[in-house]
Amino acid sequence: VISIKDNDSLAARLAVEMKADLLIALSDVEGLYNSPPGTDDAKLIDIFYPGDQQSITYGTKSRVGIGGMEAKVCKKSLHYLLVQNHRQVMAALWALRGGTSVVIANGTNPKITGHVITDIVEGKKVGTFFSEIKPAGRLPSAMLKRLSLSLEKLNSLAVGLRQIATAARDNIGRVVRRTRVAQSLELEQVTVPIGVLLVIFEARPDCLPQVSALAIASGNALLLKGGKEAANTNYVLHQLTQEALSLHGVREAVSTHEEVEDICRLDKMIDLIIPRGSSQLVQEIQRVAKGIPVLGHSEGICHVYVDADASVKIHSGPRFASYLTFSPSEARSLRTEYGDLECCLEVVDSVQEAVEHIHKYGSSHTDVIITENRAEVGISTARIHARGPVGLEGLLTTKWVLRGEGHTVADFSENGSMKYLHENLPVA
Repeated sequence: VISIKDNDSLAARLAVEMKADLLIALSDVEGLYNSPPGTDDAKLIDIFYPGDQQSITYGTKSRVGIGGMEAKVCKKSLHYLLVQNHRQVMAALWALRGGTSVVIANGTNPKITGHVITDIVEGKKVGTFFSEIKPAGRLPSAMLKRLSLSLEKLNSLAVGLRQIATAARDNIGRVVRRTRVAQSLELEQVTVPIGVLLVIFEARPDCLPQVSALAIASGNALLLKGGKEAANTNYVLHQLTQEALSLHGVREAVSTHEEVEDICRLDKMIDLIIPRGSSQLVQEIQRVAKGIPVLGHSEGICHVYVDADASVKIHSGPRFASYLTFSPSEARSLRTEYGDLECCLEVVDSVQEAVEHIHKYGSSHTDVIITENRAEVGISTARIHARGPVGLEGLLTTKWVLRGEGHTVADFSENGSMKYLHENLPVA
C-alpha cells in the first residue's frame, strides 16, 4: 500500500483503486531527461521502465517543498537521468505495478496545455511513458525506413558498388605530385592505404556493404561494428561480403567485432576509427579510443540563413513563437537532429548573427546562406586529412618516394656541387 503524503501519491492511489487505464501526471517539465532540462544536449526519454531505476541515486530534496518539481541529477553507470521528484517517480512506478499506465508530461505551457491530455490519450509522443516491459520493436517510422532494405535500395546499392569498383582502378600507387628537387633527384607523392580501419555504424545496414567496398577498393583492412537494431541483416550482409572476398582469397579482409571498447584500445593494430552515427556515438568512441585517430562527424544539423536581400518565399514553420499569436509548439532544443520531415526555423537579425548561431548550434555538416548580396561569408569547420563527404579518396593517404643517384646532404652545402631546383613536374 502506498503512503499518502502528497498529490502524486494520492493520484496514484486513486488511479489504482479506480482501476484507471491511465494516469497523467502534469509537471512543469516535459518528462524525464537524460541530462538537465534546458541544456542543449538534453533529450527527452520517451519510455521509462522500472528496470531503469536500479542503481539510481536520487538528488537532495527540492527547494520548493515535498511536491516540488525541480529536477535533480541521478547517476546510473555512465549516464545521467533527470528525475523531477523522487516521490513523483515512485508514485508513478507504484501505479504502474497496480495496473495503471502512467505518463508524466508538461502541463504549464499555455500554448499546448489544452492539447496535452488529448494528445496523450490519442497515443501521440508526449512526455515520458512508464512501461512495465522494456520497449522492443517499437521503433519510429524514420528508424524503420533506415533499417529496411527494399528491392529499390538493394538495386541502388548494387549500382553504387559497381561504381566504387570502377573508380578504384589504379587508385593505389597513383602519383599525385612530382617534384624535381635537384638534377637527377626527383620526389614523388604516391597514394597508399591507411592500414586497418575500424568503422562503427548504427542503424543503416546498407552501410556495411558500402563501407566494405570502399575499404577493399582503397586497399585497407576493415573491422566493422553495426548497431544491434540491424544485427540479423548485418550478419547476412557480412556473410555475403566474405563470400565475395573468398573468390580472391582474402575472406578475412572484412570482419566484425562486438566488444567496441576493447578493440578501440588496440592502438598497435588499428590505424583509424570512423564512427558513423549520432554525436553521442562519436563522443563515446573518442573517449574510449586510446592513441588511435578518430575521423568522426557530429549530427547532421544543417542551417539555411535567409538574408534580407534573398529572393525567396517563406512559409510558416514550427518556430516564430515570439512573433505569432498561434504556432506549433516550440522546439525543445536548437541542437536537435530530427531525422524526419521536420525542421526548426529561427530568426536572426544579420549575417553575423547567423554565423554566430551556426557556430553555436551547428555540427559543421552542411550550412547555407541565401542572398542576392555577393558578400562573402566564411564558416570554419574542423580540419583533418579528409573533410566533407569521405569516400574512396578519404580512405587513402600518401607516402613520399625520393629517387636519386647517390645524392648526399653535403652536395647541397654552401660549397657543394648541387643546387636545389624545386621544379614541379607533370604527373603521368
